[in-house]
Amino acid sequence: MPPDLEPQAQMPNSSTVPAQEAGPQEGPLRPEVGRRYAGMQTDAMATGRRAALLSRCFGHWKACFEQKRCSALRPRRDSDANVEALRRRLIQPSDGLVLRMAYCAWRRHFQGLELLRAAHIHYHLTLLFKHWLEWRRRKMMRESRVQLEQQAQLHHDAGLKGRALITWRSAWDKACQAQAHHRYLGSFTQVLPPVPIPS
Repeated sequence: MPPDLEPQAQMPNSSTVPAQEAGPQEGPLRPEVGRRYAGMQTDAMATGRRAALLSRCFGHWKACFEQKRCSALRPRRDSDANVEALRRRLIQPSDGLVLRMAYCAWRRHFQGLELLRAAHIHYHLTLLFKHWLEWRRRKMMRESRVQLEQQAQLHHDAGLKGRALITWRSAWDKACQAQAHHRYLGSFTQVLPPVPIPS
């Protein structure tokens, strides 16, 4: 039982109040007892009114709910007519529905073709860009290789010329020395008499 309804069952009345509390009392406690008794009666009456109002509201809500539930479960003629009209429209489509369906199918096909065309363009552009990057990389590698070969050829030619110059200079020095020695020996043979060769 809810706590609001408990005081209603325990509401005091004239039969449950002791005779000494209902009758006049002598002494200093008489005003205090009277105030407490009046407060208890007021609280009990307010709780009883609240419980009665709640009971009436709940009964009204329950009756409305049952009425709406029964009316919802009961078949109606207008709902049957709407279901029948909807069934006829679905079974026998009108020209507008056929045109709408055809247009939707054509639009889906057209959109699919547009997406396919965009995919082809994207594929060809991506392939072209990859080929261009590969061609650029190979061209740079070939140019660097040609440049390295040219540098190597220049270095080889310079080394060959240096070695040839050194060889030519050494040969020239040797020829000059030999010529000078030959002149010296020729002048020496002219000054001295010939030496007889013993027989």
